[in-house]
Amino acid sequence: MLKLDINFELPMYNGELNAERLDNWVRQIEVYCRIQRIKDDETNIQLASLRFEGATLIWWEAKNQEDTLKKHGKVLSSWNDFFVAIRRQFYPIRIELFHIRFISKHTKIDTLFDSGSQENLISEGTIKKLNLETYPHRKPYPLGWKCDNAKLNVTKRCKLRFSITANFIDEV
Repeated sequence: MLKLDINFELPMYNGELNAERLDNWVRQIEVYCRIQRIKDDETNIQLASLRFEGATLIWWEAKNQEDTLKKHGKVLSSWNDFFVAIRRQFYPIRIELFHIRFISKHTKIDTLFDSGSQENLISEGTIKKLNLETYPHRKPYPLGWKCDNAKLNVTKRCKLRFSITANFIDEV
């Protein structure tokens, strides 16, 4: 029997759209559970959810509320279902998503576009980097993943003029 007396902290996952980081995070959770001999899927899922923060935590809370209302039971019952759900939500390789890196005011900015989305959203950090002017949104609304009481709210608007080529110039 191997007995280790080591302080070890599992990494947090914040929903970053990075396939390698997500896969590494999942593998670290799986290795930890295997070493600790945690074989129960529900316990594995609970442990993993304790290491959520940011967008992932908001998504998980919304999923819990949605599934509780529907089933009055467990959100996801197997580790495989959990893994599929988190990859579906946060894995960046989707047909509708495409990545563009652009330079504005001598600043490199990575963007992720979702052609399936009905909204054009931009982060406050990007607004600050580009020094864009914001305006109050006429009808503020919560931003959530299938949840009416999300904690993120869209309260401001801005205009972003961009060109992909000399022939394609747009403003959103």
